[in-house]
Amino acid sequence: MKLNIVQFEYMWLTIVLSFAFYIPVVLFADVAPMVGLLMMPKTCAYVWIVLIGYNEMKGLKKMKKLINTAFIYAFAAIACGVFYRE
Repeated sequence: MKLNIVQFEYMWLTIVLSFAFYIPVVLFADVAPMVGLLMMPKTCAYVWIVLIGYNEMKGLKKMKKLINTAFIYAFAAIACGVFYRE
């Protein structure tokens, strides 16, 4: 089933940009540490992904349920991080 969601039209571009900025860092960070600066535009691509999702969810009636679920997952992640030992 194909959903026709206009907001997700550029999601593929954000993913491609994220990988395009990350791959040189992985390959060449030992040789040229300044390549690590490419992590900033990669992070911007991630923020773009979040904004795409937020703008899609903003108009939905399930926003309260989404926020409650996000808080539950955030609490669970923090609890797991506190009790995790290496």
